[in-house]
Amino acid sequence: MKTFLPTRFARALCRFSLALATLWVAGTPLADTINVGADVQKNPKTIAYLNSRNVLEVLFRLGLEQDRKFGLATQCQGQYKLEPYSVAVLTPIEFPDETPHTVEGLWNIRYRLLRCGEVKVYNTLFSATGYGKTPPAPRINFPGSSNAGQMLVTDALRAAMPAALTASGQKDCKQVDLYDMRVTESARELVEASKTVSGVWDEIWTFRVCGKVVDAGLRFFPMGEGAGVHFKLTVPAAKPS
Repeated sequence: MKTFLPTRFARALCRFSLALATLWVAGTPLADTINVGADVQKNPKTIAYLNSRNVLEVLFRLGLEQDRKFGLATQCQGQYKLEPYSVAVLTPIEFPDETPHTVEGLWNIRYRLLRCGEVKVYNTLFSATGYGKTPPAPRINFPGSSNAGQMLVTDALRAAMPAALTASGQKDCKQVDLYDMRVTESARELVEASKTVSGVWDEIWTFRVCGKVVDAGLRFFPMGEGAGVHFKLTVPAAKPS
């Protein structure tokens, strides 16, 4: 008789508990189209869908995948807790009553993965597939809790990642990973080039570069409606990981 030991994922899945975010509280039903994150809390069907066990298990599985990539909680045998706490709608979500899954839309779910005294913030993108007949396709998104939108993060990374590689002093390194993003100063007014700019905020993006850690400082400047957001980048010397 053979004894099969469960995988780390299976063991953790048996242990983890869910703490549903207060953001997702049922309210007044809206139409089938969800245009912004704030609409989610007013649409009971969407709330139930995002809180379904299938979606939460996807978040948990992808969170563990990132834990393995970053070498986090490798010896943890305790309880895992998943805390989804925000959803950002990137393109409108179409979710008719007659379909079991979303028909159109792209959205990001941000969540905390807590285990053995450690907390990590992860993000997962979901895109509608199969005209509502199949579950949305999940994809790992950037880790951390940036206030920048998806396109802005992508644009800023084009500058920040090469700068982190240079700061590491390891120009031949092929393994440059964005490990974390966090807000260090919230939105405020700031004078820049003799002009007062509202909504300016600061973040630190942490990169792992072949055994070294590089913290890149970014300051974001909203330039007004239709003008986008500009950023300034500061990258100090690397430190050992």
